[in-house]
Amino acid sequence: MKSTYHDPLPSYQSGDVCNVRLVAQGGQWALKVRFER
Repeated sequence: MKSTYHDPLPSYQSGDVCNVRLVAQGGQWALKVRFER
């Protein structure tokens, strides 16, 4: 499985909590990233 992730969005800064949800077409996989400082 060849997966290439490119950040199309600019630097996201939402305080101390950053939630990123990405859904790619052509497959059924969701990437959830939760960063808490």
